[in-house]
Amino acid sequence: VVPHGVDRDRFSPVPSPAEGEVLAAMEVGRPYVLWAGTVFERRVPREVLEAFAAVRDSRPQFGLVIAGANRMRRPERLEAWIKDLGLEGAVRNLGWVEDEALAPLYRGAELGVYVSRHEGFGVPPLECLACGTPVVVSRGLGLDDVWPDYPFRVQDFDMESIRDAMTRALEDQDLRSRVKKKAGPILTALDWEQSSRRLVAELDRARVS
Repeated sequence: VVPHGVDRDRFSPVPSPAEGEVLAAMEVGRPYVLWAGTVFERRVPREVLEAFAAVRDSRPQFGLVIAGANRMRRPERLEAWIKDLGLEGAVRNLGWVEDEALAPLYRGAELGVYVSRHEGFGVPPLECLACGTPVVVSRGLGLDDVWPDYPFRVQDFDMESIRDAMTRALEDQDLRSRVKKKAGPILTALDWEQSSRRLVAELDRARVS
């Protein structure tokens, strides 16, 4: 297994001088939960929206920002679910965003969410953590290997499990602080140059075997 890397120059907790302007240009107001990544059925968007709606019952000031293209087989269902759940005005659906906007979005969020039934690796949660923002994830991501005991991980894909993980990640300030502190040393090992060298080494090994 060759892990992906994280560009720590781009993705760090240190804000850029124009951070507020970047968010304002996208009409993103704080506080918010961030979904970064393409919207697919395997990323259980209905359950995530339901979980957010439940969390928002006690936090009406929170919004949900979706930064990713809608690639669902029936893309119109996303807006229909938002309407059905009474989340119109609470969800800012940006669609695909420029790479330069990702780090400000990660840093500005109170929490990220990345729940998926299957992924090749799953880079957005690592970028979110590199920016100093905790993220709720599912099992089956590359994070399993690099951080086996990561605390904000859901075991099931139902609304209740996602809601409970989001609530814990927002309320447990001590655990949030520990996650932020531990993320740096763990992610330092995920370097793109090192990953590239390991990949080349594996290709060479396969070629001569």
